[in-house]
Amino acid sequence: MEKQIHFIKMEGAGNDYVYVDCFSQFIKNPQALARQVSRRHFGIGSDGLILIKPSPRADCFMDIYNADGSRGRTCGNGLRCTARLLWKKSGGTKNEFSIETLSGISCVQVSQVNRRRSWVQAGMGQVFVRNIPAPVNRILKMLPGGVFTEWVHVADAGNLHCVVKLKTCHEEWSPVQVLEQLDLKSVGSFLEHYEGFPGSVNVEFCVDESREGCLCSWEDSGWECPDSGPSVPDVSRKICARVWERGSGETLACGSGACAIYQAFCKAEGPADCCIFMPGGRLYVTGNDHEVLLGGMAADVFEGDLPVSL
Repeated sequence: MEKQIHFIKMEGAGNDYVYVDCFSQFIKNPQALARQVSRRHFGIGSDGLILIKPSPRADCFMDIYNADGSRGRTCGNGLRCTARLLWKKSGGTKNEFSIETLSGISCVQVSQVNRRRSWVQAGMGQVFVRNIPAPVNRILKMLPGGVFTEWVHVADAGNLHCVVKLKTCHEEWSPVQVLEQLDLKSVGSFLEHYEGFPGSVNVEFCVDESREGCLCSWEDSGWECPDSGPSVPDVSRKICARVWERGSGETLACGSGACAIYQAFCKAEGPADCCIFMPGGRLYVTGNDHEVLLGGMAADVFEGDLPVSL
């Protein structure tokens, strides 16, 4: 026996999830559904599943499932897309929302850009830099292909991230070429499951382009400047990054990962607001004494009905 559930696929910087409004629908087995919808060639295709549920403490509870069916604690791009969905549901009459996750409650603001996308900024709370498991520095001292590590930091952005800044011994390589040469599947998967990280970890590999005079080839991916609402931050630090997400593998972007990158660079090289270029687009991260703020575009992809076995 089957029933139809209504869904909408949305993306923030290419970080795409299938969203289901569970105020009026019930999902019996979200782990299995997450695995089903996430399959790129045999499902809808996504980095995971997000269920939007009632919350006694906030406008909604955002229940996150990774592509392998495991549960996620928070998702920066998920927060931003969920806020756009709530904004549409309100008929555009409300533009600030409180969204609860397993990591706490975030305040998210939406500014309309056009019918398909919005500029959305999420308060991600405080991001903490943690101690690095001792063997990790040794593991990352030299990566295959002549790629070296400049520094490593572990940051807690509601979920755990290992942030690695890369350098190279090849003078002819640009910073982005260093990043593109990296065997992310091999190294990312190894670190994700490394026993020194409790409950596994997300991994971000980065290069700093602030002083290189050339921008990442991903600069314009999916980007459209907002024509209303808050202005795009003027930043002094430009970073390119690739992401390996716990339970999902390589993704085009990661919002909480962008916040972890921001905090790791602040720790290693001093405070500065960041524009972080990822393969799916760019994210802006700023901070103050109380929290880290994540800004960028959130867009609808398509919606429909999906048969689900009872």
